Amino acid sequence: MSLSLSDVLGNFGPRVEAVVRVDHDPVVSWPYYTNLLDPTPYLHGGELVLTTGPLVDAGFDGSIAAAYVRRLSEVGVAGIVCGPKRIGDPDREDETHLLTELAGECRRQGMPLVWSRQMSFIEMIRDVGALLREDQRETAVWFGEAQRRLTHAALSERGAAAVVEQLGEELDTWVICFDEMARPLHRSARASRLGAPAVAALRERCVGVLDRGIRSGTSLKGPELDAHLQTLGPAHELLGVLAYGSDRQMSEPVRQLITSVVALLSVAMLRSAEVRRARARLDTAVLRLLLSGAVEEARTTTAAWGTLPDPPIVVMAVSSDQLPSSELIRMLGRRAGDRRPFAAEYEGLTVVLLSAQRAAGSIAEAPLEGARIGVSRPVLYDSVTLGHQQAVVALREALSADLPLVRYRPGSVEHMMGAVAAVPGMDEQARRTLEPLTRYDDAHGVDLTRSLAVWLNTGCQWEAAANALNMHRHTLRSRIDRCARILGVDLGDTPTRNGLWVAFTVSSAAEDVGVVDERRTYPHWQASGVAGPDDASLLGGGAALA
Repeated sequence: MSLSLSDVLGNFGPRVEAVVRVDHDPVVSWPYYTNLLDPTPYLHGGELVLTTGPLVDAGFDGSIAAAYVRRLSEVGVAGIVCGPKRIGDPDREDETHLLTELAGECRRQGMPLVWSRQMSFIEMIRDVGALLREDQRETAVWFGEAQRRLTHAALSERGAAAVVEQLGEELDTWVICFDEMARPLHRSARASRLGAPAVAALRERCVGVLDRGIRSGTSLKGPELDAHLQTLGPAHELLGVLAYGSDRQMSEPVRQLITSVVALLSVAMLRSAEVRRARARLDTAVLRLLLSGAVEEARTTTAAWGTLPDPPIVVMAVSSDQLPSSELIRMLGRRAGDRRPFAAEYEGLTVVLLSAQRAAGSIAEAPLEGARIGVSRPVLYDSVTLGHQQAVVALREALSADLPLVRYRPGSVEHMMGAVAAVPGMDEQARRTLEPLTRYDDAHGVDLTRSLAVWLNTGCQWEAAANALNMHRHTLRSRIDRCARILGVDLGDTPTRNGLWVAFTVSSAAEDVGVVDERRTYPHWQASGVAGPDDASLLGGGAALA
């Protein structure tokens, strides 16, 4: 499917001599005769450069030969063919010396060198041209047949798996298709020859490619691996990666065939994406069952497509203004390895359940760029609500301190808030702080107080707060700006925001918006929809920075 230098030498037999051979077998695009010392402005790469020795006429020295070979190497020629000006001339001393020195430079720079004593360049150009035309005809036939075979594979019952296997046969190499979680989904027969370290290296590169979220191709080269990777799916929703061996130079027809396969696999995986979106909605329903205490019902529901993580588990609350929940779930899945974690979107946050035994070495140790994560203490399934509350408390600490990950530990925050609420006159002070806002709400029939409280309670995360309030982010921004004007404060100032959050936390004015947690010894703002703790162990608890 592409004419190589070894094909050319094999066709000419003993009439040419390979003076310098290289490890790879370069592809020949065209024979090009020139005696210029620097023909590179007229070359495009892949040419077989035929010359009768411009170095001799230039007054040969080693530096000229080195520069000549270097220039041709940089432009990517397939090789150099040297010959006498007239066939049958006896060897000249200067030509013999030149060939010896040129061969040394070609060996040092990895450039094939051929000596043609018995074959004229006119004859060589004619024959190479005929070989190229025959190769183009065979390539066109192969390309059409290969596309037909791949189309039949795509229409078979095995679909994408059959396409991957057929591509491996067409390219005579290994092929692996990774899904959106960077897990090997389909493999060709030759892929079984890859060792575990090679597959792990491929998966690690896939994680990086998918996390960037940009359609692209990349190469991975190592002592035991020479691969090319191409993303699958549209730019706004990458669905996987196609990886294949690239230990030889890929011709244009091969690249076109791979482009066709990328399109076929992308369409197949788009259909699967619809199923995954339906599953995401089911995952959210299962999480609601767990938070309501219906553990057995949740297990029964998930049995159709998998199992919940083994208890004890940790609950993780993840928030990001940069990434949607669906992309966060995919990124978390890539870090979890072969076993998919349970993750669902819930009230503007991404909630993850992970076996506590696996948490230390997986997601919790690899925070996501642009995201903030709160991690609960280990809990059993009948205490998932408690774990969720702990994760949300830890997430607030992560957002407030601008840390990628915070683990919940019994400590200071809840205890401190209880002490603050118990200070005589604190409730009245908090009421006076918020009074301009509540008075404005009463006078104009609006609810800016709730908007500000929810925004503060979600760590000033626009998307999470907007989802909790069921409004657009731009609407929420407008309301928060109005709150700042009414209160006469700068909400871009962290101490100011923290002071207002404390005011909401300790003020019984929270009753005005119906969000007081009567089970606490002090009022606690829960407007984001997060229920108050129902376990005495949380009293006096808090979050500690990881």
